[in-house]
Amino acid sequence: MELFHHDVNLDWMGKAKYFVALSLTLLAIGSASWIHKGSLDYGIDFKGGTLVYVRFADKPPIDQIRKGLQEQGLGQSVIQQISDIATPNANEVVVYLPERGEGNEALDTGKTEILNALHATLGSG
Repeated sequence: MELFHHDVNLDWMGKAKYFVALSLTLLAIGSASWIHKGSLDYGIDFKGGTLVYVRFADKPPIDQIRKGLQEQGLGQSVIQQISDIATPNANEVVVYLPERGEGNEALDTGKTEILNALHATLGSG
């Protein structure tokens, strides 16, 4: 079985120096960015700690949530709004609290602290 009816002749090895130059340029840009930032910044999914997913009936009040968490002593928490191509108006946020202690008890304590702060700030419901 013949896939190509014409004589296809591409000189890939003749263009190797261009591809190597492109690769080295991209590596240099990535390294410069890494050095400029000082470290790699992992997302909240790759850090240890507590993640609490909260769904709201309407658009989540991010600033109010952030203020309420700070008032409850959880100022180091991170709040990210979740959006998805399938559901762009999901009205969901993820609240991340850095790891404090070890084990499941520390994670449960973090979850309880976040939920208590949300209830105190926004009320129940």
